[in-house]
Amino acid sequence: MRTCIDYYNKKHVLISEKLIGNVTEVGTEKQMTIFPNIKEQMVIFRFRDRLAIRSGFLEYYDEEEQKNRKFTVVKNLRVSKGTSVYGSEYR
Repeated sequence: MRTCIDYYNKKHVLISEKLIGNVTEVGTEKQMTIFPNIKEQMVIFRFRDRLAIRSGFLEYYDEEEQKNRKFTVVKNLRVSKGTSVYGSEYR
């Protein structure tokens, strides 16, 4: 799902807003393989641009649930087509 994503640092200060990217939920089996100790729902944020997202929070508006969803940055991968970030549901 293509959407606008806001990036916050660890102190919840807005760093970048309206970054355009895709959000995909991670399947349970894949999540248990990659991150076995994380119990919260995980998603992958994919950006076309190369971004320096190391830690903090990513937030986007979920149209299906009609609310903002916030995720903690778990892992940042730089790939040839841009940046991929794994995030776990923020509590």
